[in-house]
Amino acid sequence: MKLAAALAAAVLTAAVPAWAQPSNATNPDLQFAARAASGGHAEIEMGRLALSKSRRDDVHHFAQRMIDDHGKIDQQLASLTAHQHFRLPKQAVGADAEAVTRLTALSGAAFDRAYATQMVQDHQKTLRAFEAEAAHGGVPPIKALATVTQALLLEHLKMAEDLQRAVGEEKAQLPQERSPNRH
Repeated sequence: MKLAAALAAAVLTAAVPAWAQPSNATNPDLQFAARAASGGHAEIEMGRLALSKSRRDDVHHFAQRMIDDHGKIDQQLASLTAHQHFRLPKQAVGADAEAVTRLTALSGAAFDRAYATQMVQDHQKTLRAFEAEAAHGGVPPIKALATVTQALLLEHLKMAEDLQRAVGEEKAQLPQERSPNRH
């Protein structure tokens, strides 16, 4: 009986590619997928915050785009790893979760500025990670996803930089107090 169980386990393990076996949780490609999933969940959570906290149309438009695009990327990552016995985080973790928490405490123009700045920083970091995976990844489907997603992330970065400038300009364009005219 023990021999039959051992043989069954060996056959099942052999059917799964070596990079995808559960014991290989230290695989850099799977670690990349986990970090990307956490970051994607953070983008979605922060986007939802922006939809509820901001009054600016440009912030709402950007936030909805982040929710939609990162939701699709997260689905693709989950699909690539689901058959590999590797579980991705189902929410933002670590520094990603901390960024969401920081934004939760803000409102109004302060929220808009912090959100835009966070989006620039996150997309710079995410783009570098996807570029590295595309260049050096060893798991073909994850490497391919990183490769094709780079253009979208570059577009997100440009959008975030534009948003950051727009919310920064709002502060600069606020009416200044006028001094009384002296005659």
